[in-house]
Amino acid sequence: MRVLKSCLSKSVKTHLQNARRFIRTVPYYGKGRYCPVCSKSSSRFRPSGAITREDAQCVHCGALERHRLLYLFWHKKSDLFDGKPKKMLHVAPEQCFESMLKDKLASDYLTADLLNPHAMVKMDICDIQYPEKSFDVICCNHVLEHVPDDMLAMRELFRILKKNGWAILKIKGVGDT
Repeated sequence: MRVLKSCLSKSVKTHLQNARRFIRTVPYYGKGRYCPVCSKSSSRFRPSGAITREDAQCVHCGALERHRLLYLFWHKKSDLFDGKPKKMLHVAPEQCFESMLKDKLASDYLTADLLNPHAMVKMDICDIQYPEKSFDVICCNHVLEHVPDDMLAMRELFRILKKNGWAILKIKGVGDT
């Protein structure tokens, strides 16, 4: 199978991935659930989690409950999308947000991760190589529980946050995946 995949062109691989994604969504066709992250509907959400939660994950973009809640917070309770420029640091970026945030914030959006090769920069949040007061918004979900010195990481995040900036720092809780 690996040899066969290596013979396919990038466009053929993309078409196959899109077909696979479409086939996986067919059982969920309908209008019972709406995902604000991708603005698509389905009859229900897909089950997800180590301890399976029914009706949890969007079949189109992969957003979980916490992602949909964060998206609604950004739009209804924050100034992130008020049209004024804001430099945002997104640590360990969730895939369901990346393209939307890149579109809306353009060059003011930076993704960072220590291990993910798809992030824009490789970053250790205990030793951030950006000057003080560099970012208006920081989003760092499900990272601090993996850092040996979370207090140092939070001091670093606070250091690079602008005076009137804000951050969302969420740790993994019971039931989170």
